[in-house]
Amino acid sequence: MDDKAKIAELTAQLLAKDVVIAELRQEVAELKGVVAELRAMVADLTERLGQNSRNSHKPPSSDGPGAAKNFSKPKRGSDRKRGGQKGHRGRHRELLPADQVDDVVDVFPSHCDGCAKPLPKVPDVCV
Repeated sequence: MDDKAKIAELTAQLLAKDVVIAELRQEVAELKGVVAELRAMVADLTERLGQNSRNSHKPPSSDGPGAAKNFSKPKRGSDRKRGGQKGHRGRHRELLPADQVDDVVDVFPSHCDGCAKPLPKVPDVCV
């Protein structure tokens, strides 16, 4: 093979490679556009996924079972136990005197809630 034929062959190969490179550049440009669209779609879907009744128009009932029920700040725990504290003056209803009562009704449970045995009807002794 002479030099001119070899140069012509190499030139043809170079032109073929230039065509392939141009096609690949066009495909890369198209793929960049697709990637940009997909990124925008993922961002939109991620934003939608994070929506709840606090940051959208949705009602609280649509938040789902895993959502926090109370949006207020958590209360700081107290060192005291629940209920009446030691030294607390109790509150209760006073019984009426016997002369102001119209009718007294004795109510007896029929059975024990714990063991289901029948209970006797024993009235309380009024003091």
